[in-house]
Amino acid sequence: MLFMKKVNYFNTFDGNSYGIFNFKDSLENRHQVLEKGSVVKKVHKFSSLISNANVIVLGTGLKECILSGLLSVSGKKVLHLDRNELSISKKLCHTVHTCEMDKSIRGRGYEREGGVRNLKIFLTKKKHIDLCPKFIMGCENLVKMLLHTKVTRYLEFRHVDGSYVFKDGKLFEVNKKICVQYLNPFFFFELFFKKKLFKKLNLIFENFFFLMVPMTPTAALSSSLMGFLQKRKYKAFLQWVLDVEPNDSKTWGKIDLKKTTMRDIYSYFGCDENTQAFTGHAVALYTDDSYMDDPNEVAPCIERLKLYAFSLNRFEKSPYIYPMWGLGGLPEGFSRLAAVHGGVYMLRREIVEIHYDDKGYVTGVTAKHEGKIEGTAKCKYLIADPSYFVGTDRIKKTGSVARWLCILDHPVQGTGTAQSAQIILPCKQTGHKSDIYISVMSSALSVAPKDRYLAMISSQVYTNNPKKELAPAYQLLGKVVKDFFLVNDTYDSAKEVGTDGVFICSSMDATTHFQAASREVMSMFKTLTGKEVDLTENLEAIDQQQS
Repeated sequence: MLFMKKVNYFNTFDGNSYGIFNFKDSLENRHQVLEKGSVVKKVHKFSSLISNANVIVLGTGLKECILSGLLSVSGKKVLHLDRNELSISKKLCHTVHTCEMDKSIRGRGYEREGGVRNLKIFLTKKKHIDLCPKFIMGCENLVKMLLHTKVTRYLEFRHVDGSYVFKDGKLFEVNKKICVQYLNPFFFFELFFKKKLFKKLNLIFENFFFLMVPMTPTAALSSSLMGFLQKRKYKAFLQWVLDVEPNDSKTWGKIDLKKTTMRDIYSYFGCDENTQAFTGHAVALYTDDSYMDDPNEVAPCIERLKLYAFSLNRFEKSPYIYPMWGLGGLPEGFSRLAAVHGGVYMLRREIVEIHYDDKGYVTGVTAKHEGKIEGTAKCKYLIADPSYFVGTDRIKKTGSVARWLCILDHPVQGTGTAQSAQIILPCKQTGHKSDIYISVMSSALSVAPKDRYLAMISSQVYTNNPKKELAPAYQLLGKVVKDFFLVNDTYDSAKEVGTDGVFICSSMDATTHFQAASREVMSMFKTLTGKEVDLTENLEAIDQQQS
């Protein structure tokens, strides 16, 4: 949850081991408040409740909570444990309760008594900030999971105002439409009439340089991102992408998708390096260029381009949506879903030991609460956040991700008046080894007070000076009121997932979207159940479920 004074979570157990349906636990006084119509069962023994669990889940990060909800719906008996007091991973949520933070958020001065800062009115307020503020593609598989499970009933979504790509020191909007109001003579008449010419002309020239990255053949002809000849070539490429079906060779034209690569396809249509860069990184959302030489990535790349185009067509300003009040609502929603289907949640449970049989296959976990061993829970499968295996040979380090949280009192220059935005800085434009991402949010998404903006810079880092690596993105933000810098190691399973009954989710990456996370969840669900996740829901139903 972003900047919420209280974080309510559902379907959890307190120290007295209360039951499984719909009660809220206030973080401040930890008392149970039963919702109207709840069914709550008092349980006295840890082991008696969950002795026959099909799946035990350790950690309440987003991937773990999605899997918990999906498995509960599919009929699995799920026990969900977490060492923290919040129903969200600490690496996904940063808690700040300092005077400096409160001043930067609210814009207030300090009260002084005898030259000493009065902390009394500030230290009672905690602010929980998403460290991985990822946006959701409007037509992606995560949305279909939300619709299938009806988790959308617990959430409210808003569209993100814009998506931008950095090129030659400027920002270009990834949009399907070019703004034509500046070409209308009546617009200039309005400027003079309202005597706001100077202010609006500044806005015109400020935004003139980032009109769009085209995602329709018609828009390609109007884009300021490419030269005249390149526009024509890119139009032909986009038309082919929208028409081609990887499973129907009749739609391929003169290109054999089984024997070619994306580099060959770009070359066939005459797309230059600049066009290839923004297509691969800002639209298909690849983090590097390795996909261009992999024949197996041709069909996935085409699907990614179509997904972006279809999502953009739904929301027009950008292809992204975001849950009001922050991403904490997503794991909370899947937690409620699991509880309704018989799942059990317990917070503040330290895992003492993970048990295996003689063949190395997982059999259960032993947990303790408030320093006392509660018992051992048996299971057939174990899903876990990698932090539960730090120091073992079951995980491997995959790198480090730096996240630079910046609090602003203005929109990011180059995005106009956008209240929320995604900005991608391709590696070729910055000289960094991988892309740098910026997510910008404000009160429009109910994650910050009015006139305050949250900008999160994130990227994979490779040196002992990570701030220098992210400096090109930081410079785009302008004046920063307050900033917080964090670096976290990322991990993945060192063994093939599921071979010993253990499914270790990878750490959240630096990207500002859920594409990789959705694919990982779907893969684990299929391995666990032998079935695909149901993705047959009508995407238009998201509006109906929230009404």
